Amino acid sequence: MTILLTNALMLEKDSKIKNKLIFITSIENWGNTWFSKQHYAHELSKNNTVYFLNGVPHWRIKDLFSFSLNITVINETLYSVSYRNNFPIRIFKGFFLFLNDTLNSWKLKRIINQYPNKPVIFWLFDPGRFITIPYRDKIKLIYHVVDPYTRFKTDKLLAKKADIIVSVSKKLAEPYASHTIKTLIIPHGISNDALTIDEKNVSSDLTDCIMYVGSIYSGPYGINFELLNKIADVFTDRKLVIIGKIIDLSEEALVMWEALKKRDNFLYINEVHSNTLQNYIILAKVCIIPYIYSKTYQHLFHSSHKFYNYIAQFKPVVSCMLHDLEYLNGKVIHIASNDDEFITYLKAVVYDEIKYDSSTAQKFINDNSYDNHIKEIGEFLYKN
Repeated sequence: MTILLTNALMLEKDSKIKNKLIFITSIENWGNTWFSKQHYAHELSKNNTVYFLNGVPHWRIKDLFSFSLNITVINETLYSVSYRNNFPIRIFKGFFLFLNDTLNSWKLKRIINQYPNKPVIFWLFDPGRFITIPYRDKIKLIYHVVDPYTRFKTDKLLAKKADIIVSVSKKLAEPYASHTIKTLIIPHGISNDALTIDEKNVSSDLTDCIMYVGSIYSGPYGINFELLNKIADVFTDRKLVIIGKIIDLSEEALVMWEALKKRDNFLYINEVHSNTLQNYIILAKVCIIPYIYSKTYQHLFHSSHKFYNYIAQFKPVVSCMLHDLEYLNGKVIHIASNDDEFITYLKAVVYDEIKYDSSTAQKFINDNSYDNHIKEIGEFLYKN
């Protein structure tokens, strides 16, 4: 397998992914919180027509007769689509998966027929759908791996059928080494939109805070709530600001979360639209990625999308272990192996004892723009 690493600007090249009809699958629905899928849909819609396929809800008996598509217009070239599976995949999984994929492909064919002159790309971030597409020979298929998908039984099938596999990290690409399909390693991206600040929406109350932006959840590889309370204890001279949606909290995590909310120097802001996060991040003194330290689950901590949000505003980052970002350690990010080390790095950054390498940050931003990533994926897709 050939693995290519993206590391150069491609501004002089015109994108080969232009004027296409693109279907993007996602486990997460379209909403205010954007993951890689939503970001790619937004960026691709600037030069293509994009239909974002929301996650499929739990099956109901009346879904046997569900053949409609619920289409919501996001903008003139971007739409979200909801549909239901006709059969439950909890039983006869292989057979019903085949039937659902076939029927859902024909549902989407109604959209394809509206764009007779546009080449079609299925861009799959969901490993559990469209293993079977009746008109597969007429489309391009990208399997985009942003999480460990090997736990899905359909992962290998989808990897074999894809024209190319795109992985956000070397670590996540390892399970596909036995495939003959070439794999392209493209890290997460930075949108040009994130480089524009709307000063009218910037609140001075957050100036020089310690900030975390992202989903809030517990579990063996979730948020380190004990560490967050330690940070609030140590840094009483500034706010600890958490921005994001609460996904799921265990009883133990909920107790620590409630204790955190009672602190005078703590501020929680519910999820805001991803396209406005830069207006908050720009005010922070330092940004953090406070996951629980776990040798068992550390393979899951590949390069985090939130790091890209942070560095786009030239903010120093203190984080737990993250794969593929070690080469930036000590320059724009400081990777800690335990709580004490995390606090030590945080103190050094907050009180200006560590110099921030702005030139490294600028190069990283340039190299990892979504424009460049999409161009490189296009080059790779139409070369193979």
